[in-house]
Amino acid sequence: IHTGDTLFSYDPDDNSTQEVGRFRTRSGDLENSMVDIAIDTDGRMFGGTLNPGDGPNDVFQIDPNTGYCFYKFSFDDDLNGMTFLPDGRLVIAGERISVVDPDDGTQLLTFDAAQAYETSGDVVGLPDGNLYWTVRGADRDHDGVVRLHPPTGHVTVLGHPPLGRSFALGSANAVPSA
Repeated sequence: IHTGDTLFSYDPDDNSTQEVGRFRTRSGDLENSMVDIAIDTDGRMFGGTLNPGDGPNDVFQIDPNTGYCFYKFSFDDDLNGMTFLPDGRLVIAGERISVVDPDDGTQLLTFDAAQAYETSGDVVGLPDGNLYWTVRGADRDHDGVVRLHPPTGHVTVLGHPPLGRSFALGSANAVPSA
């Protein structure tokens, strides 16, 4: 669990949180708020900040034991959501969906069909290889949920939950489809 400036651990058995540490670099606390984190299959934690100005946003690798941040690269789109594909590529969701190399930020894919949408809050990658994404629709009061199939770029609208705005997604007990 995290806030804009601090990483926490969470124990669901007793519903308690423990502060791990503030997000910081050698220069001190981060200038911009951490907006999302993602963990790859090797346990590496990455996080992205949102620059409130017109500048690029930064992606960091985060030490999950301390909250210490190692700068990886800057990214030129909004950084609202992050996740990993099963093959280790990092997905960043903003005004578009981009797949990048997590080590240097090289843009590997941008999905043309996804350009019809803008991220409302988050994106999650499941073991089935698909991305599930909360998007702003024509009705700005109700976000939608779409599925993006990375190998083809095909986007399927799954629905518009009657929740208003959606800011986060997660999954539990996800298993790859046969």
